[in-house]
Amino acid sequence: MFTPLRWHLRSPAYESKWIIHDDSFLTERRSTMKQTEGFYRAFWVQAFEPGLKTPEEIDQLLLDADNANMNAILAQVSRRHDAYYSSDVLPFTEDPAIPSGFDPLGYLVEQAKEREIEVHPLWHEVYNGPPEHPDHIYHAHGPDASDQDTWVTYGYDGNPNEAMPYLDVGHPDFQTHIVEMVTDVANHYDLDGVHLDLYLIT
Repeated sequence: MFTPLRWHLRSPAYESKWIIHDDSFLTERRSTMKQTEGFYRAFWVQAFEPGLKTPEEIDQLLLDADNANMNAILAQVSRRHDAYYSSDVLPFTEDPAIPSGFDPLGYLVEQAKEREIEVHPLWHEVYNGPPEHPDHIYHAHGPDASDQDTWVTYGYDGNPNEAMPYLDVGHPDFQTHIVEMVTDVANHYDLDGVHLDLYLIT
């Protein structure tokens, strides 16, 4: 799914998907606008729906980005604090839409370089409903962890947020984990930037 940075237009390439539309982008070809020139024209691509999960989806994504004169892709590479890439820190996603052995981020980076489109992987913080993988961070440091091991966000009343117990990005150990997570992906892929999103819908 594409999320716009300006105003929305339903895309003919993706049923029930949204892309950026701005007439000024369409008046020049990207061959004259391929550098960032101090600002980004980007697709924000989330991983909860199709768009980033197969070679065919990524090929279409980059074609649409090129045709819309985009110069960057902000790709959500962790849906539930799992990895849509090869990682030494996070477990690989259990998303059944990913073909066996396929590395979505690796393929996206490789193909985007050919079109001179930047790739910025994006994460958001961990919330309830994690993968079942026993080594997932939520099982080790979520609401069922011991007091000394929990990284859950607490409310003003001193109790965990039971409605949606986020892992607390202010916790020193979780901050260390975030640094390790970003360093891991930066060491494995030729990236142009990274983004840490507060929450999926913001």
